Amino acid sequence: MENEFTEKDVVVGPISGMRFRDKNSLFAFYKEHARLKGFSVVKNNCNKKGGDNARYITYYCDRARIHKIKFTTKSNNCKARLAAVLDDSGCWRVSKAVHDHNHDLVPYISLLMAGHRSVCDSLKRDLVAHKRSDIRPSKNIRLADVKDREFFYSIDVDNIGRLRNVVWVHSHCKATYEQFHDAICFDTTYLVNRYNMPCATFIGINHHRQPILLGRALMSHKDIDSYKLVFRTWFEAMGNVHPDAIITDKCQSIKPAIAEVMPNTIHRCCIWPIFSKLPLYLSGVRPSKIARGEFKSMVLDSITVEVFERKWTEYIARYNLHTRNWFNKLYSEKEKWVPMYLDVYFWAGMLSTQRSEGMHAFFDGYITRQSTLRMFVHQYELAIGAKHVKELEVEYKSKGFQIVCESMFKWEEQAIQCYTRTMYELFKTLLRKLYHCEVSSPDDHQVVPGVEKFIVSDYSVVKKMMEIQLSTLLNIHLLMIILVATANGSSLEG
Repeated sequence: MENEFTEKDVVVGPISGMRFRDKNSLFAFYKEHARLKGFSVVKNNCNKKGGDNARYITYYCDRARIHKIKFTTKSNNCKARLAAVLDDSGCWRVSKAVHDHNHDLVPYISLLMAGHRSVCDSLKRDLVAHKRSDIRPSKNIRLADVKDREFFYSIDVDNIGRLRNVVWVHSHCKATYEQFHDAICFDTTYLVNRYNMPCATFIGINHHRQPILLGRALMSHKDIDSYKLVFRTWFEAMGNVHPDAIITDKCQSIKPAIAEVMPNTIHRCCIWPIFSKLPLYLSGVRPSKIARGEFKSMVLDSITVEVFERKWTEYIARYNLHTRNWFNKLYSEKEKWVPMYLDVYFWAGMLSTQRSEGMHAFFDGYITRQSTLRMFVHQYELAIGAKHVKELEVEYKSKGFQIVCESMFKWEEQAIQCYTRTMYELFKTLLRKLYHCEVSSPDDHQVVPGVEKFIVSDYSVVKKMMEIQLSTLLNIHLLMIILVATANGSSLEG
């Protein structure tokens, strides 16, 4: 009998010969199949003969159309479709079903697609049941463990049962960490609640350049043992997979904890607290503003170790800073914070823990210093849900729309295939700058005071620049070198 289909039938999708009592049942079946698979559907045509009664109907993947010339489009000329005809018994029979798509299917962001944004029937039933049972979605950490089978939490108490440290990680944080554990940030600067327990945050950067939450902890003390316990507990939640690199505050207790717990992880100290202390440690130096500017330029703009070492020596001598211990200690730890020593590693564009501020903004308004522990857990669940939706929205904009190539460069076609939409837009900005670049002969070079100049004759600079650019996109100068070398038929192999 028509319309008696199981959940397995919905997952498999329509096949020729299936019969439905009416068009609405047919569309509901195909729409639910599309939601589970990760695409959206549109009604394309409906033929009517002898009055208002439709005789056949076709539903298409919403990426079926041929795209027009514009920056982004959902159209991809996809051939997936469902065709049905009205038979003599008054039922709708599937006459043709094409399931092959020419684009990726993304079921995890289906709810953001047109046609799937309303609450599905199964979720409606769950919400009604929870309301009748007076179950709130964010009741407490233990309820979260019941709702999310992969939810991890660990509570540490002292010998008389008082709370000392809490670490918790949601299941989607674990899944995200599997993809983005190259470089992470550990930040302890977020609010301290009424119980004087700072909230520590593990943060990564995803392929859309968004800060992503990888776990949180409440800590009673900022000592070495507490940091070691938090790190080990968090690694347990993450399957004991250590990050390749980590950025933290310049805290004396964190450094030995990281050295012991993750000895193979590259440790970088946040650079901005150092810059913020310059007015204090350059007191008495004149002109102070120029001295601060020169310090930042020396640290951020040196592209070789030799250049940094020379500029540091000149800087210390110029302002007579030999006896200031703060600068001597900074120099002894230069491999931990000076970009030139660290940029050979991948940092996902992070120089400091300030990338965590975007994450903290999501919790502002949900959590305050006056929040009790119970309130903290309740509001945290609401905030993390809102953050996850924001991440899915950006993923949908990247996966759900095709970018149209604008330039003559084949690089752009490759970038469209390789990059997310966010990264591509950054790359496109670089491509546009190529139109304003000029290649001059070495005979045209002039010596300009204060400017470092490198004459490139064999393109071996590409290998060096690749190392420097590991944390970001290729810079405009490297792109121009590649363009010229390719045009001249030269090899770019290092």
